[in-house]
Amino acid sequence: MMIFVNDLPGIFYCQKIKTYCIIGWFFSNKMSLTGLIITLMSLDFINE
Repeated sequence: MMIFVNDLPGIFYCQKIKTYCIIGWFFSNKMSLTGLIITLMSLDFINE
C-alpha cells in the first residue's frame, strides 16, 4: 500500500510505514516544519 501525502515541501511517498506515515501526515498538515522533521525522523527510525 502506498500513501501519497501532499505537503508544502513536496510529496511524501510512504510505503510499508503505516502508523508513522499517518503521524507524519497529521503533523505535516497542522505544523509543516514540525511535521517534516517528525516524518523524516520516523522514516529514519523505520529504516533501521
